[in-house]
Amino acid sequence: HNKYFDQKIYAVYDRIVCVSDKLKKLFIQVFPEYADKCSTIFDIQNASLIEEMAQEKCELVRNGITLVTVGRLVSQKGYDIAAKTAQILKSRGMKFHWYVVGDGDRASIEADIARYDIGDCFKLLGAKPNPYPYMKAADIYVQTSKFEGYCLTLAEARMLNIPCVTTRFDVVYAQMIDGENGLVVDIDAEAVADGIIRLAADPELYQHIKSYQQHEKKGNIEELRKFYKLIEGSI
Repeated sequence: HNKYFDQKIYAVYDRIVCVSDKLKKLFIQVFPEYADKCSTIFDIQNASLIEEMAQEKCELVRNGITLVTVGRLVSQKGYDIAAKTAQILKSRGMKFHWYVVGDGDRASIEADIARYDIGDCFKLLGAKPNPYPYMKAADIYVQTSKFEGYCLTLAEARMLNIPCVTTRFDVVYAQMIDGENGLVVDIDAEAVADGIIRLAADPELYQHIKSYQQHEKKGNIEELRKFYKLIEGSI
């Protein structure tokens, strides 16, 4: 937001860690003088812990397809796209409940919910100390982000073997293979709606994605070794 303000702060740090290689590349473009301080460590994901936490119960209304999105209520996450998508799904006669776990700028999203008349099928649940039972309860996990550094929630949904529909944000292909572990669509409400309907209406594709996810490598706890190495080199 303010390169010259940030520049003084980054100068004090021993190391600067990015959560993806693309983010590291972009950072170095802005601050080439800190390239030698910069490294990548992906968000650390403990798959066994996430699976264990996901076993807790959560109460959700089941009426048609259950969609879930987890994330802060900020414009970056594309909740304006999500609300418009819900309107499109409703207008096409799809039965669904879409649950959003997270808190932040509720006012603008609540305004969209009222404007699109989707209050019966699009629910803001607020922040939850444990979001994983809600992810696990989903038929489809939906990510409508406009940009991300990596998108940890999408990775967590995949670890729980929940077929995903996600927008094509900058680094999405660092973890997504379109048609294999989910569907990657344009950053547009019509495209997201088409992806959800396609996945819900095609049991063979749905099971293929679920099967692929079940055989994907789960988590990346080995990233801790990078962290330990980085700390050892700084002592």
